Amino acid sequence: MVDSFVDRVVDAVGAGDALLAYATLAKRATGSDMIATILGSIAAACECEVDGNIPIKPRAVLSKIDSVERQVAYTEQRRSEEHT
Repeated sequence: MVDSFVDRVVDAVGAGDALLAYATLAKRATGSDMIATILGSIAAACECEVDGNIPIKPRAVLSKIDSVERQVAYTEQRRSEEHT
């Protein structure tokens, strides 16, 4: 199970389309179920954050990945500081 990457839901219409499109391409390109699951979930999150069923561009997915990486780095830094 992968948690949602949505920051703020605006409209969930098209989230399934985005998930399937990105997951299918990722699975085909990498052969990895994990990568396909995560990229599909990120694309679905991007779709939920806009109004209407519009195509999700790769730059939106890359931006969301950058945001998640910053959140993870911040969390890891806080945990490290708490244990020192």
